[in-house]
Amino acid sequence: MNETNTLTTTEAPTAAALMDILGEGVTAAEEALAAAQAGRADEARDLLKIAGEQLDAGQGGSAAHAQRRGKLLRLMGEARALLPAEEEEEAATDAEAPSAPAPVAEVAPAEAAEVPVPAEQPAAAPEADTAPQKPRPARAPGGHRPEQPTEAQWGKVAEGLLMEETNPDWREADAERHWAAMDRAEIEHPKTRFWMRVEEAQALHAELEVAVLRGDFAAATERWNRIFDVDTNIRSKAQGERRKGLDGAEEKMAAYEAARARTARIKGWLKAGKRPTAQA
Repeated sequence: MNETNTLTTTEAPTAAALMDILGEGVTAAEEALAAAQAGRADEARDLLKIAGEQLDAGQGGSAAHAQRRGKLLRLMGEARALLPAEEEEEAATDAEAPSAPAPVAEVAPAEAAEVPVPAEQPAAAPEADTAPQKPRPARAPGGHRPEQPTEAQWGKVAEGLLMEETNPDWREADAERHWAAMDRAEIEHPKTRFWMRVEEAQALHAELEVAVLRGDFAAATERWNRIFDVDTNIRSKAQGERRKGLDGAEEKMAAYEAARARTARIKGWLKAGKRPTAQA
């Protein structure tokens, strides 16, 4: 009950906004899992915090949102399972600490004046190793530097879409269809998330066009930045499989080229909106 109250008292997110919030959480959780598998525990914990925040912000919605939350929770659980318990890490550092003063206690008084300075100097080394890892700033999922197109730039995108006679209601239906297809792809291709990402990219493009045509440029900007991360994921997997000569690699490259063409189309309009118009 408290969850529904918080959603209604602070602006109630739309279904599309909730899906976007949860999508960002899933990306953070996937990166946390990859970091945990690579042994980067601090980075994994930072990313899990981001995923947890997105999970908290993405409460409510329909069965599709609940399904996305379930996926997010599963990924977070897998990442946490690979992380060493924080108590174990503390115990390991505590176990190392007493070893430094031990030799000093048994040194004769005449030698004690000389031993402490050189003997304790190396003991500070472990602190120097751990210090750089602590202040790890939270980064955007996928590492893409967020863009902030201006209203004039989004206006150019709107002009282009109107020239193509894009209907926002139809594109909204397209987005719903691609989100549903993304969930099916997860079931049909459990060992790879490639086709899920392909469907996600198409859903995001549809939602971006709806947002632009309805004047919600903030939502359009959110989707535009997310599209970069998803396209990068699609490209790296498709090119990786082509290099290995795996079956189906060319089909995946074709899917990537289609995603790249969709993004280039929007990018072209944004660039046109960036150029100053020459007027006398």
